[in-house]
Amino acid sequence: MTTTPVLALPNFEKPFEVYTDASGEGIGVVLVQEKRPIGFISKALGPMKKAWSTYTREMLAVVHAMKMWRPYLLGRRFTIVTDQQALRHLLQQKIVTLKQQKFIVKLLGFEYDIVYQPGKENKVADALSRRDGSALLWLVHDEDEAHLMALSGAEWRIWDKIREATKLDARAIEIVELLEAQGDGVIGFKIRDGIKKAVKKLIAECDVCQKSKYETRPPSELLQPLPIPNLIWEDLSMDFVEGLPISGGFEVILVVVDRLSKYGHFIPLSHPYTAKSVVKAFVDHVVKLHGFPKSIVTGQDRVFMSSFWKELFELQGSKLKASSSYHPQIDGQTEVVNRTLEQYLRCFCHEEQKKWGEYLSWAEYWYNISFHASIQRSPFEVVYGRAPPTLVNYEKGTAKMMRWKKN
Repeated sequence: MTTTPVLALPNFEKPFEVYTDASGEGIGVVLVQEKRPIGFISKALGPMKKAWSTYTREMLAVVHAMKMWRPYLLGRRFTIVTDQQALRHLLQQKIVTLKQQKFIVKLLGFEYDIVYQPGKENKVADALSRRDGSALLWLVHDEDEAHLMALSGAEWRIWDKIREATKLDARAIEIVELLEAQGDGVIGFKIRDGIKKAVKKLIAECDVCQKSKYETRPPSELLQPLPIPNLIWEDLSMDFVEGLPISGGFEVILVVVDRLSKYGHFIPLSHPYTAKSVVKAFVDHVVKLHGFPKSIVTGQDRVFMSSFWKELFELQGSKLKASSSYHPQIDGQTEVVNRTLEQYLRCFCHEEQKKWGEYLSWAEYWYNISFHASIQRSPFEVVYGRAPPTLVNYEKGTAKMMRWKKN
């Protein structure tokens, strides 16, 4: 740590150099200043990019470097060093492919010169783009030349050790001899690149390993499934959607769902809400329409666990069922509705997030008239016994008030 050269800190008064390279497996780029490295990037290519031409992969490496080091390179002239000769004429050549158009747009605003360097001399970036995942450790300045000091990479020796051990195992030797004599597939064994699959199978089926293996999940009791309700609005589930930006003074949504009909009510709340304020909102939006339920499934929220909340519903004959810490899936219905509601609001106000309150009523209406696979109809049909009314699509300029206001 005290003698090995380390990465240099950037000096924005001096020019930068970007060394790039691409192979059939990945791309490698290095940001250099005065022959000393400032940063490295190595990125593997997916199946689609592997099929690209060499020129396109090399161009991808250049674009990726500029994207990652934009704060260093934008606003000052720098040099790109590549082993792809065609890239030297990038700024003068005619753009003929869609990928060229896409990449050129991303290079706009940068000031750079492209210098060709043969691959054998571009050792730094070339090492980073290799398939074996080797990574460059240090690049030092020595008599105006860049030198590759060391390469590091994962070296898997475990399979070599297993193969050596197999040669000494009598049972393994017997199996290999049978396979070689009678062909592939004998007695349930195959030889494929050594014995990797056989080792995995042995470990998975090892009686001692399975008995001694520790459990990574928290302890859990037996899951008690909730009974199916007999009537609508007798059994409800409730949860909160929090972390929303303030919209019209509200920043929380209380989600109430009937477990039989799947009908839902979305009630806006403001912080700090208490058990008393939540009960009032529940009465104003749910009880006045459907009465008190027989049971309510809730989470472990402090409001639902409060004495006031429990006492009130016990006096009304309602049974509170709090979901277990280790079995939140018993309230999975409300969790799904929460995600659905969040997605709806995100689609309409992701650019103006503080307007979600204006769409909450429409979100409730849309959810309740949507088809549910579990009940094979919409919640609206289950509750009201008829198909939901259709909404007429509005076209701009068709409203009389809008035309009058325009004139």
